[in-house]
Amino acid sequence: MGDPRSPFAKSYSNAFRELWYVMDIMSACDITTNLGEEFYADPLTFNDVRLPGKLFQKDSPKSEEPSKSGDEEVEGEEPPANYWKIYVPKAPARRKFWTIPEFYAAHVAKKPIARLKPGVQMAWGLRALYESGALGSAALPTVRTVRLPESKIESRKTLYEGFIYLVRLRLLYNPQETEHPFSYVFIRRWCGIWNDNTINNGLRWLRENGYIRIVRRVANPPLADTHYYDLAASSVSSLAKDKDASESPGGR
Repeated sequence: MGDPRSPFAKSYSNAFRELWYVMDIMSACDITTNLGEEFYADPLTFNDVRLPGKLFQKDSPKSEEPSKSGDEEVEGEEPPANYWKIYVPKAPARRKFWTIPEFYAAHVAKKPIARLKPGVQMAWGLRALYESGALGSAALPTVRTVRLPESKIESRKTLYEGFIYLVRLRLLYNPQETEHPFSYVFIRRWCGIWNDNTINNGLRWLRENGYIRIVRRVANPPLADTHYYDLAASSVSSLAKDKDASESPGGR
């Protein structure tokens, strides 16, 4: 059986090795910098102090090799060594190196930079490439959905459109993808909703009313289980008969 991923998947795998993609993303974050130059940005705030960072690629002769201090890489699974990263030499130990998706997520959320798990890195990497224009004329796959009823509860619409946007980005990478992680921690930054009760109520309403469905649960002790969602079958199958059906309300 062949690789189900789209031709774009290979490009994505190489994108963060290529400086011009990274510079497009930095420009989208209102950062203008050259190799070796330090820059300041709100995401690079540690203990309420903004610290300077610079672009760094271990295998590039144009990058300054940081001193070896035993704290030079991130916890958990690391991106390939020749991916471009952001190096913050004055940051606390174990917080000196950051990926471009981590930086972009913090920029969008208007919060200090934070670690992202590998699967979440991919989602934010796709979003960064798409929103920065680095993908050129690449169009997100279209998904069919049902329009939400009018409501004063704006968070329902925000959650639904945020999930659809995630689905479309992930389908760009793998057109056969049928399950999408959508945890509270992820939703906070992705959708800009920071109240867990609001997230819980919104997800429950979307599930109970047939807009999304849980496909799989993964235990993550001592933290809460991770839920994988998809668009609900009832929403998709009724489209031909539903005069309120619409295409891709989550597009941006």
